[in-house]
Amino acid sequence: MREMGRLSPDAVKALVSSQIEQYEQLAGRIYGLSSTWTGFRYLGGFERTGTETHGRTIRRDWSCTLGHIDGPYHLGAANNGAGTQPYVSIITTTEPGQSLAWHLARSLRIAPGPPRPELLGTDQEAAPVTIPVDGTDVTFTVLTRDHYFAAKVEVGEMRIVAIGAGMTLADIGLERVDDLTAYIDGFKHIARENGLEL
Repeated sequence: MREMGRLSPDAVKALVSSQIEQYEQLAGRIYGLSSTWTGFRYLGGFERTGTETHGRTIRRDWSCTLGHIDGPYHLGAANNGAGTQPYVSIITTTEPGQSLAWHLARSLRIAPGPPRPELLGTDQEAAPVTIPVDGTDVTFTVLTRDHYFAAKVEVGEMRIVAIGAGMTLADIGLERVDDLTAYIDGFKHIARENGLEL
């Protein structure tokens, strides 16, 4: 949201509309927490990438994040740092996978400077954890440090990655998101809290 503060109101509205449209095109293919979970939901970010060889695009990937905060949103609640509310970001992506240590470093974001995943262990140190996905138990690999975690699993050509702190996904479960209304409303709420009118 901070980047948006440098844009004109019309540019912000166009950017937000574009983000929401990208999400809506993927409804039914992206994952969030179970619909029975009652915390705060928001759109966390969307990205398309392409791999080129000799000027030809040979692979197009996307990565889509849905955010969840256990409790009402307040400024700073989703900053992924020490002392924040329990949260989890669910990333659905077709991109080749990063290591769990990389995702855990992204979740921590405590120390100054760039993340240092090499300090957090390797995927070989990850433990299996069963998490319900669309009502079926699925085995994720999970790497933890203190109360922070990073978990991932491959589902067909997609990867589901969960990063966060203070929440137990095995008790909540994940499911495909068909209706993005709660996430869009949450995204707009965060924008207003940051002084942006959409």
